[in-house]
Amino acid sequence: MSWERCNDFSARIGELLVLNRALLDSPKKERLTVHFSQEAKERWRDVFNEIETGIVEGGRFEGASDHASKLADNIARVAALLHFFEGGQGEVSCGELDFAVDLCCWYSDQFFQIFVPPPQENIDADDLLEWLCSYFGKRYGEIRKNKILQYGPGKLRNKLRLERALDVLKERRLIDIVRHKGVNYIDLI
Repeated sequence: MSWERCNDFSARIGELLVLNRALLDSPKKERLTVHFSQEAKERWRDVFNEIETGIVEGGRFEGASDHASKLADNIARVAALLHFFEGGQGEVSCGELDFAVDLCCWYSDQFFQIFVPPPQENIDADDLLEWLCSYFGKRYGEIRKNKILQYGPGKLRNKLRLERALDVLKERRLIDIVRHKGVNYIDLI
């Protein structure tokens, strides 16, 4: 790590504090307004729409609509702050906006890891996969679905929860469900 960059950062923060103090001392002083370039406006609109469509059931932001509803605005603010901090002249570029998108989405992912638990069917699927792997040992094979209902993990002896967990594992392509002579078999791939 270069201490020179830390010194540059500290110097820029000092400059911004002086500017902020001047605004506080003269509230009628004209404020600087930052705008997006046309390309950045279009990109931000696309990001906004992508976030909004992720709020629906099964979307990336399911269960965190409050977080998602503020994310696009926060991305715009971060882009403007980065532009201003770097001493940018003119409009916020699409490159600066893209950097803000990447940065804010990384922090959004951290928010999810800490504050938003995964859906119950994903947790159940992980538990079922662990149980199936221990049941079969090192070899792969098949098991009757009813046997899982009888001897599988306690919480998955509920038919609906088991179905949802099996759907997740099938979606992940970790199992196949085979029907033979009226009996459903779970085949661990």
